[in-house]
Amino acid sequence: MGKRLFLRSEVEDFKEEQIALAKKVFVAELAIALICWSIGGVLVFISVILVIPLLISFFSYLSLINKDNDYWEEQYSKTWKNLSDKEKVKTVGKIIGVLFRIFG
Repeated sequence: MGKRLFLRSEVEDFKEEQIALAKKVFVAELAIALICWSIGGVLVFISVILVIPLLISFFSYLSLINKDNDYWEEQYSKTWKNLSDKEKVKTVGKIIGVLFRIFG
């Protein structure tokens, strides 16, 4: 199966959206942690708990910035609108299977 070609502008837009999303998550977590820390009391404990997710989101953001174009083309090809009908059916089947196991 050959590699599907995508417009560079589509891949760049996808890349920008994903990096912006990672940045928004990091900023939101940081804002929550700073608010909890500034209020003090029991909320300081919450800001301490948020250190690990903050570090994870920060390093995720940094790693996304440094990914090459091949990575972004591969990730863009995995988005729902770019999946073939067969892949969509398999994905829906997996989701239904998981829901059946959970609610069973």
